[in-house]
Amino acid sequence: MGRLVAGPEFDAELTCALKAVEALQAQWIVLRTGPATTPSRRNERLLAATVERLPRDSCRVAWEPRGLWEPEQEERICSELGLVLVRDLRRSELPPGPVAYTRLLALGTGARFSVEAAEVIAERAAGLEALCVVVEGHGAVQGAQVLRQLLGEEPIDPNVE
Repeated sequence: MGRLVAGPEFDAELTCALKAVEALQAQWIVLRTGPATTPSRRNERLLAATVERLPRDSCRVAWEPRGLWEPEQEERICSELGLVLVRDLRRSELPPGPVAYTRLLALGTGARFSVEAAEVIAERAAGLEALCVVVEGHGAVQGAQVLRQLLGEEPIDPNVE
């Protein structure tokens, strides 16, 4: 759901996404809006209308804005709509709230997930109720192991899909 454009095509995409959420018993729904979704009251209203249609009793909803939004705008909107703001915690501070969702983008020096990155994330995430980490790029399994160890979690078996 990269664009918030009301209409039959958007409704069909949302219906398909909601079927997938139900079938997978997803714990998270991530609304990722692209650069075309610019900061405006209209787009804020469309985002709010979309969020109202999501099954918030069975999963958490995160928003990953990829446009020209200011961090303060993103945080305000997430607070008003009860969303979790997606941020790359290697590069950005933790947004307000007891739950965090981070996507570690495979860009430039971030293309490899390092021990240093795991340490930064673990430090920023200390004390959270819940943390969801999505790792893009090389070293994801090793990085996940280090991060889980730093957070006091059980290690994962890299051979299990």
